[in-house]
Amino acid sequence: MAEITIEKIKISLGDDHSVTFLDQDKPEAPITLSANAIDELIAFLRSPQPKPDERRRAFRVTIPRLTDLAVRVDFKGKTWDVAPVDLSLTGILVQFLKTEIADIPIDAEVDITLRLNDKAATLRGVVRRRNRNQYGILLASSMRNGELRPPESLVLIYKELERQWLRRRLK
Repeated sequence: MAEITIEKIKISLGDDHSVTFLDQDKPEAPITLSANAIDELIAFLRSPQPKPDERRRAFRVTIPRLTDLAVRVDFKGKTWDVAPVDLSLTGILVQFLKTEIADIPIDAEVDITLRLNDKAATLRGVVRRRNRNQYGILLASSMRNGELRPPESLVLIYKELERQWLRRRLK
């Protein structure tokens, strides 16, 4: 009989393919599901969908505050130097200074310039989310005919940031 304990719950597989859940604080009250009920349980566990607000579909690299990545946002003749929070090949989350009021509307097109060491990329973006002084921007330049095809300049910056992120995690 296979068993696993997750937190205080012991889960056992029976010879008849049933599953028994036993709270270690209440050993007198096991719960057993028949083999037929397992498919329903699995379907239920797989049913949660991402929140409608959560549109991220790509791995994002968290950008530490001490990174050399510089980001500039241009909108209707105004330019802001912003702090990058995270970056993927499809989007970037940036943070404006609390003293700056950008007031860029949702769905507005912006130009984003990324600079990292000797690498630079200027990309077309669309503001998808706003939360106080943070803006989630879809990098429209990365999508062509509905497929992910990011510009090589973005790929080079992303890979370098990913390399730095992994190096910090493996220390």
